[in-house]
Amino acid sequence: MFAEVLECPVSTPPVTDVASRKTQKDGGKSPNVKSFNVRVNVSVVPRIEATAEAFGLDETSFIRMVLLENLSRYEQRAAQIREGKVPDE
Repeated sequence: MFAEVLECPVSTPPVTDVASRKTQKDGGKSPNVKSFNVRVNVSVVPRIEATAEAFGLDETSFIRMVLLENLSRYEQRAAQIREGKVPDE
C-alpha cells in the first residue's frame, strides 16, 4: 500500500481560504479603489501596530488615515518643486 501511495502523482490541495477574504459585491473591482502593496521596515511595525490599536483601528485603516491626513502636505511640497521653489519642510 505504501508503494502505491508513492507512485501516485502528488498534487497540492486547492486553496480553500479565499472565502475568508473580504469581497465586494462587484467582485473586488470597484472603480473607486486601487490597491497598493507597501513594504514597511520592521522597526516601524510595532509603532504602527501600537498606534493603530490606540485608535481602535486595524493597521490598514490606520495607514489609510495617516495617508489621508498628511497627503495635502506632500501635494503642496510637490507644487513648490514644480514651480522651482525649495519646498517648505
